[in-house]
Amino acid sequence: MDYSKWTNGRGILWQVLLVGLSIVLALAGCAQSVPDVVEETGGVTAGVTPGMATPRQGGALILGMDVSSIMPLDPASHSDRATETVIRNIFDGLVTRTTDNQVVLELAKDYRWVGDKTIEFDLKQGVKFHNGEDLTAEDVVFTIERLLNQEIGAPRRVFVKEVESVEKMGDHTVRFNLKSSWPVFLQMLVHTQIVPKDYLTRLGDESFARNPVGCGPFRFVEGKLDEQVVLERFDDYYGGAFSLPPVGPPHLDRVIFRMMPDASARLAAQEDGTVHIMQSLAPYVVPQLVSNPDITVKTTVGTRPKLMELNVTLPPFDDVRVRQALSYAVDADAALTKVAAGYGVSNSRFSIIAA
Repeated sequence: MDYSKWTNGRGILWQVLLVGLSIVLALAGCAQSVPDVVEETGGVTAGVTPGMATPRQGGALILGMDVSSIMPLDPASHSDRATETVIRNIFDGLVTRTTDNQVVLELAKDYRWVGDKTIEFDLKQGVKFHNGEDLTAEDVVFTIERLLNQEIGAPRRVFVKEVESVEKMGDHTVRFNLKSSWPVFLQMLVHTQIVPKDYLTRLGDESFARNPVGCGPFRFVEGKLDEQVVLERFDDYYGGAFSLPPVGPPHLDRVIFRMMPDASARLAAQEDGTVHIMQSLAPYVVPQLVSNPDITVKTTVGTRPKLMELNVTLPPFDDVRVRQALSYAVDADAALTKVAAGYGVSNSRFSIIAA
């Protein structure tokens, strides 16, 4: 793939994928939710292992979020990973993704390509929204058309930008007509969650964002975007992606997302047990935590790169030899060790600047 076209006149010097850091404190019944949170934050997670292997029903999981506020809880109107962490526990999509980037069916039970630019999905039947309404093809059509045609859908429109139209082919079958052959369609569809047409139309966009209703594993109970959001287990949850066990309603009673932008406050809350998962742990803090028998540090590679860019339209960086010399001179691994205590991966594909 030619990454140079993404640089807008700049050459990428080198890139590392930093590992985000979080901490998890074990809680009875938390095994169902921790994988979801880790996948969304893409961070290093520290947690207690007892209780995770054998989940028990009940309990609450409290997350210390590295933000002062999140965006409204409408899956069409955000462009923010912290917000998505909450939203993905309330709403489900036709497909979802595994931790190794494989697309799997979620609300859809089957799909088929009908030509190069047309794809049909059969929906699982018996899926209910949190207000008791059944999910049907009309909800899927409404969700996609809202993204394509309404201003509120603009932040997420990029993920369906090649969709020409979407049609209801039956109560539980939808057809997507694409503008062109789009190989990444299923990967992009992962980022779209389905909303209830009747409920949202009745309330309107603003009221819906304050009282969101989805068909995900947890339902919204209460919250303020700059304080905390409280979710509760949805007992009628259809189970999620059948290929991603455990399947069924969550073990937890509640999940609480608490906004804690101050890193020292998050760390203190983690150490005294006020929160069970802490986002954005600074690498230099890890040594003081690994010796704590109640905390386990876990790592996973994030998806946001840290990189240096050069303006290749101005001297001396308009000379490819200069760019190559600078690239060879930079020790990305040493920088990674110095800046992130080694918690990251140097991406060699970006180490040499394209001519």
